[in-house]
Amino acid sequence: MRTKVIVSLVALGLALGAAGIILRQAAGQDLEREQRQGLNVLRLVFAGEGKVSLSGTRALSAPQRGLRIIQRVMRGPGHRYRIEAAAPDPIAGRLLVSDGSTRWLYDPKRGWAMVTQAADAQVIARRRAEWLGRVPKVFVVRYFGTRSLLGRQAHVVQLVRRHAPRAYRKYWVDAEHWVPLLRQQFAPDDTVVAEERYLQADFPSQPLPAQAFAFQPPRGTRVVRDPAPLLRFADVAALGERLDFRPALPQWIPDDFFLEDALLLRFRRRSVAWLRYTDIFNSISIFERQRPRGARGGPAPGGPMVVVRERGPLWIVVVGSLPRPVLERVADSIRP
Repeated sequence: MRTKVIVSLVALGLALGAAGIILRQAAGQDLEREQRQGLNVLRLVFAGEGKVSLSGTRALSAPQRGLRIIQRVMRGPGHRYRIEAAAPDPIAGRLLVSDGSTRWLYDPKRGWAMVTQAADAQVIARRRAEWLGRVPKVFVVRYFGTRSLLGRQAHVVQLVRRHAPRAYRKYWVDAEHWVPLLRQQFAPDDTVVAEERYLQADFPSQPLPAQAFAFQPPRGTRVVRDPAPLLRFADVAALGERLDFRPALPQWIPDDFFLEDALLLRFRRRSVAWLRYTDIFNSISIFERQRPRGARGGPAPGGPMVVVRERGPLWIVVVGSLPRPVLERVADSIRP
């Protein structure tokens, strides 16, 4: 009798162990399938972003800082866009517009504009592919199926950092046009750190007219032209060897941003270090140059999405597509 009991217990243990293995395998397969589905949604976002036509209103917010910006947004094929700040009042009217080849930043209240070359579509595609290749190493990707948002079906994808701090992001992606209708960043305690939410989004059947993405600064506007890059380096150390000063790195960058490029410019006969950071969805550019001998005062004041700092022997300008408080934190963390 005792032998039968022991045999039964052993058999039960083996059965439970086998069931546990099966359950673990099934769970692993489910997670692997979720990751594939989530990554595929992001691939379709990137594949469609240069083709979509959109007209809408969105809100950018950072609840912990009490920040909320309302923007009117238009997008067109060929990576064309027009983003105008509607609120709050101090920044209302500020404009970011690109016709696919030229990009403008414009502040009507200051009579100030900056013109740069728009990002090359092939470069954008390459960076997107590089970022997607990094995602499985940095994040656990979860796919939660479709939900309703703004009366539309949206795929819900979540990316959780594999290592501390375990912050995460959540994307609600339109199931027809593959546009993120809602993007959220969370702290490890589930607090919303930043959010980009469309309040209204229309997808016209016909492309928006080219005139919607054309811009000419009004007469009397002070125009700053961004110089073209001369040399690109693999890292900041290699760039530093070609400068007559030591470039300073930011001590704080938003989660999941990485160095995209280190470039050497010549601007007004002086060397400028240009460090470009990105999380693919957003970008931050840091320009550094040595303070000229005998120069009085600091560099020219900043404009919309432009933060200027003087740090020891360096003049530093930070430009980006993020809210100004974020750019200020990046600039304030730079120490020569």
